[in-house]
Amino acid sequence: MCRQVPAEQLIIDNTPLPCVNKVRDLGVYLDSDMLMVSHITQSARFAKLRQIHSVRRSLTIIALSSLITSLIMTKVNYCNIPLAGVPQPDLQGLQTVINAVACLAASTH
Repeated sequence: MCRQVPAEQLIIDNTPLPCVNKVRDLGVYLDSDMLMVSHITQSARFAKLRQIHSVRRSLTIIALSSLITSLIMTKVNYCNIPLAGVPQPDLQGLQTVINAVACLAASTH
């Protein structure tokens, strides 16, 4: 895939644009090898999950479910079409987040 990208620096309006290894477009991280590693890494972050976990006892079941859905699962599920064809071991980070969310949702007060 990288062989198709020109090696020389792109110049637009006399301004050289540096080459980068990953870009973000509409919330999807695309890396130079199109392996989706950057997207999976960014989607599998646990920051929001930890915050929800710390306040879960103060929330009703409905509020907890709403937070999980709106802050975590929408991010994990957003634009997952580019993940089609990615080897299963590479998707393990996302599966770990989904498993952690399930444990959090199943925990009782």
